[in-house]
Amino acid sequence: MRIENLIYLVGGELLNVPAIRSIRGITSHLARVRRGDLYIARDSSLVADAVERGAYAVLFQGEVGIIDPEIAWIRVEGLYESVQRLLRFSLVERRVTPIPLSPLTWRWTSQYITAPSVAVSRGDPIGDLE
Repeated sequence: MRIENLIYLVGGELLNVPAIRSIRGITSHLARVRRGDLYIARDSSLVADAVERGAYAVLFQGEVGIIDPEIAWIRVEGLYESVQRLLRFSLVERRVTPIPLSPLTWRWTSQYITAPSVAVSRGDPIGDLE
């Protein structure tokens, strides 16, 4: 995804002029960061490690110091809301049809349906994006 499209999608503010133009993946888990990923920073103390692991962009709320000016630093007002927009885009792009479930049906579904082609939301847009 191109950085300018990402910024528009999440309603963010690009704080620098990065050398990179696009990202390859998205994660909020430090251990899963690969070269080219967008790192969703729930915890700003992990940002330096994500950059060291190869993150090409960092999405964050609040204040984070720019430690590598070559990658994209994207600040948003609400991290949760921005990731929800990113998740909706991802679902549309993959042609996934969300199906609302009652709490009881959700519990049953999440326990008994384990097929890789079925994704059951955990109620956490940041975790669901992965």
